[in-house]
Amino acid sequence: MFINQRVISNELRTLRSLNLRSALSKEEYQYYLSLEKGLEGERKLDQRLEELPEEVLILRDLTLEIGHSIFQLDTLLTFENQLYLLEVKNLEGDYYLDGQLFKNIYGKEIRNPLLQLNRCASLLRQFLQSVGFNIKVNARLVFINQEFTLYQAPLNSEMIFPTQINRFINTLKDEAHHLGQMHRKLANQLLTKRLLTNRHETRFSYDFHQLKKGVICFDCYSYMGKFSPNKLKCQHCGKVLSNIEAVLANIGEFRFLFPKKKLTINNIYQWCGSGELVSINTVRKTLNKNYILKRLGPASYYTEYEEAAKSM
Repeated sequence: MFINQRVISNELRTLRSLNLRSALSKEEYQYYLSLEKGLEGERKLDQRLEELPEEVLILRDLTLEIGHSIFQLDTLLTFENQLYLLEVKNLEGDYYLDGQLFKNIYGKEIRNPLLQLNRCASLLRQFLQSVGFNIKVNARLVFINQEFTLYQAPLNSEMIFPTQINRFINTLKDEAHHLGQMHRKLANQLLTKRLLTNRHETRFSYDFHQLKKGVICFDCYSYMGKFSPNKLKCQHCGKVLSNIEAVLANIGEFRFLFPKKKLTINNIYQWCGSGELVSINTVRKTLNKNYILKRLGPASYYTEYEEAAKSM
């Protein structure tokens, strides 16, 4: 049973918007593609984990800290007698191990995912001890992409290759899974202690006035166009939204990218293309319906209901 949703990282959310609204540098674009590929691999593994018994507790995307060291867990499975920590890699192509060096077929070295896995496993064990749990941790590195090959791989390692995934899933199905109160308490502890932000995430530089304006479809990150007087249609995937629904979604993007910028009618009107698709009246109606107006004359702005309550 999946306990929590898989979360799209702030880095990927930011780069999805910047890739559409600006020109990413070569390095930023490559990093963006690697994040998208990583998420794709995690979701592929999620589909396979749906085959496990309902009693198995599955936690995803946990960022934890122990002794000033931050570590991230892709997937954590809770069984009766042990935990399985799964690190997912969606690498494609031919690679080989040269001692502890992990290289592609052209000899270019990349960060060794085995070292990353072992670090996370060690920190997880320390974390579990710190919160009073003594349970075995099995760490596995899952290569999910069918087009991946690793030469000179050691026998009996923590690695699960594409041709071994079916057998691995069947092995997990056979694990004892009669979970009790202790296991649920552990899952709650992990969720409670997780970090909602990661101070080590990359911060990207961008400016409101330099970004391309318009209304975005967040199903596929493409621009929307006019469909009818009161509706917009995605130019790529064909999704149709009312004008107000589309503006509200783009307000969410604006607030994420510019958390310190005031939420005003003019800012959102500009963000949505300055009347190209939606009128200033639609922007005003959307804000009035979903936010609280702080009346300060020309400096008036909108805030969420919770924020308004705190300031009273």
